[in-house]
Amino acid sequence: PGSNLKVRQAIAAAIDITVLDQRANGGKGIPATSLYDTAFPWNPKVSLPKADPAKAKQLVTEAKAAGWDGKIRLSCTNTPQRQGTAITVQTQLTAAGFEVDMSRSNLDVSQVIADVITNKNYDLACWGASATPDDYAYVQLDSLFRSTSGSNRTGYKSTAMDAALAEAKKAATND
Repeated sequence: PGSNLKVRQAIAAAIDITVLDQRANGGKGIPATSLYDTAFPWNPKVSLPKADPAKAKQLVTEAKAAGWDGKIRLSCTNTPQRQGTAITVQTQLTAAGFEVDMSRSNLDVSQVIADVITNKNYDLACWGASATPDDYAYVQLDSLFRSTSGSNRTGYKSTAMDAALAEAKKAATND
């Protein structure tokens, strides 16, 4: 389902990260939809979608009308925090019209790693990626977003990003 733009947009519109943080982290997380924390020196300050349940429902309806079956699988670990994440995501997606398969939402960490990294067999996963503002930042970005990187677990591919990463590698300063 993630290959369908409307489905991806519906997921983004359906999930309210503030509610997710409250239910999974007791409100103690740093909820954000950006790739980088605002303190990250290379933060491009691009605004990202905000939760919009009505838009999520509309996008799900449009995707179904175009032939998508409405189903999505969620892979998540069996830790208490991740179970809170899984239930909250399921609730929000279901409210938008998704049919969420939770059969892989209570797994050992090794099973989720197998789903995401080894088998690349998942639709959504309780997973994260981070890039820290230190001397290792470029390597982190390159491994996460370069099209041919073995650590590019999301399958993200962009010739523009690959070119930007190549330019960043040549840079002598952060500026």
